[in-house]
Amino acid sequence: MEETLEIRGRTTAAIIFQLLADDEAIDLTLYNVTLYMQDKQKKTYVYATTDDDPALEFVTPKTDGKLTFTPPDDTVFLTRSSPYYVYCVITSTVDGTSFAIPGESEAKINVRESFAK
Repeated sequence: MEETLEIRGRTTAAIIFQLLADDEAIDLTLYNVTLYMQDKQKKTYVYATTDDDPALEFVTPKTDGKLTFTPPDDTVFLTRSSPYYVYCVITSTVDGTSFAIPGESEAKINVRESFAK
């Protein structure tokens, strides 16, 4: 995952995250992923590849370690709630073990004002 990402407020455009370990793509073939995000007001958002909600989906091939996050509406990313902190928990579909990416901290999403009306 990128350490810091800049986006426009109220965007509903898809964001692609690539999950890496030691600078190598994580093969997500036998995993489910849960994305956790918290804004500066401490509101927490949770999206999972196992949900029926298409907000978080794998990008194929899964061996590239990529996910697409599409905000479900234009109220997710607000400038007044910026910054947002994000991490993913990757869980094995084989034995249920899991680990977090990034491991030691969270990625940061800064939201800037959109000047288009």
